[in-house]
Amino acid sequence: MGEPIMSEKDNIYKDQWHDYKQFISCFGTTKIMPTDIDFCVERNGKFLIIEFKTVGKPISVGQDILLKKLSMLPNFSVWCVHHEKTVIHHPKEYVDICIYPNKKYIPINTGALLQFIHSWFKKADES
Repeated sequence: MGEPIMSEKDNIYKDQWHDYKQFISCFGTTKIMPTDIDFCVERNGKFLIIEFKTVGKPISVGQDILLKKLSMLPNFSVWCVHHEKTVIHHPKEYVDICIYPNKKYIPINTGALLQFIHSWFKKADES
């Protein structure tokens, strides 16, 4: 099987793109599928994980399970941030943040998202 065809706009991400199909057989007859995490930082043993999704594109069942399980670990904060469809070379317009494990949705914009991240960092930095 050849290299997947990527559009010009995808080309900027070509070194970050992975085809996980080759790993599926490692998990036997389960429905396990590999996934990725869009944003992860650590500070003083505290972790912030953010998954970014375009409005209208749901998180897969498996990724949702992973994010919920991670959020239940000590010192893990897990968020899903929804944004409008991306226009290449333009900042994203953020719409809401979903905070795991209870999936509390809060409307946000870029400034509010930056404040959320800054607040997380401030707490983690004080630890």
